[in-house]
Amino acid sequence: MIGDLLNPVHLVLILAAALLVLGPKRMPEVGRALGSGLRSFRSAMSGVQEEADAMLNDVSVDLPEPARTRVAPTVSAEVAETIEPIPAEHAEAAAAHAEQVAVASQPEAKPEADQSE
Repeated sequence: MIGDLLNPVHLVLILAAALLVLGPKRMPEVGRALGSGLRSFRSAMSGVQEEADAMLNDVSVDLPEPARTRVAPTVSAEVAETIEPIPAEHAEAAAAHAEQVAVASQPEAKPEADQSE
């Protein structure tokens, strides 16, 4: 909407209407008043912008550094005493069982229904 008002043809029409309403004697003083008002508005806005930038630059946020190391799970002394090592003859069976458990714990993919029916 504002972009349409800034067409050169529209600006000429607005100036012509202002000339008819205000007259040739008051037109220069109204233009000066309008110019000084815009100038003071821009300087006030730049002051506000500078103040906001200064406030943002003064604020420092100290964020904690994220943990980069993985901590191994710990086992209490009582539990560690009860754990027995797997005998060598059972190691293969234990590995196969662990693989079966891992496969079984994965979610199954559902087959898509035939939509041609």
